[in-house]
Amino acid sequence: MERDFLVVVFRDKVLCEKAAEQAMPGRVLVLRPGLIVGPYDPSDRFTYWLVRINSGGEVLAPSPLHEQIQFIDVRDLVEFILLMVDKRQTDIYNTTGPDYTLTTQQFLEECNKIFVSKAKFTWVSEKFITENEINLPVWVPKEWAGINQVNCNKAIDAGLNFRPLADTIRDTFSWHATRPSDYKLKTGLKPEQEQELLKLWKEMK
Repeated sequence: MERDFLVVVFRDKVLCEKAAEQAMPGRVLVLRPGLIVGPYDPSDRFTYWLVRINSGGEVLAPSPLHEQIQFIDVRDLVEFILLMVDKRQTDIYNTTGPDYTLTTQQFLEECNKIFVSKAKFTWVSEKFITENEINLPVWVPKEWAGINQVNCNKAIDAGLNFRPLADTIRDTFSWHATRPSDYKLKTGLKPEQEQELLKLWKEMK
């Protein structure tokens, strides 16, 4: 279902871009941000990892460790939008980040550096994830790897800047702390699910 949803989203975005260009030829600014993260993100896809790693203990994490991931802090995206509008700029820009190759391992370990409760990562295979239909936010299977390999040099050259990853992590977690104490994340694994899957993974090894 998630893969079908992604296909629908991509198709609809393309149709919207074409409709805008047909209505206003040569006067359209198109930004393609991918995954938007940061404070006030209602999806919890980025926030899940911060909350989970802050809790410490053994964390079920997706392999391959060195798979590239991409996302952009909403505040960086907004600043770029305002810059382009102020310049009355048109054209198409890929606007995700960061401006270096960030891997899954680097992202999760950066979270681990920031939070006091140190987590231990257990890296499970893609096969294990797909066969057990595990919901791990941000992660995508290899067949969708291109989603996280987007070239954003054009936007960067035009003025797109990125704040440090640590700032996005801290600010997002600080915002999450203001939510109701009984708030339940919309995505990711529940503690009991994670424990069952970790046990299953070890039994298979």
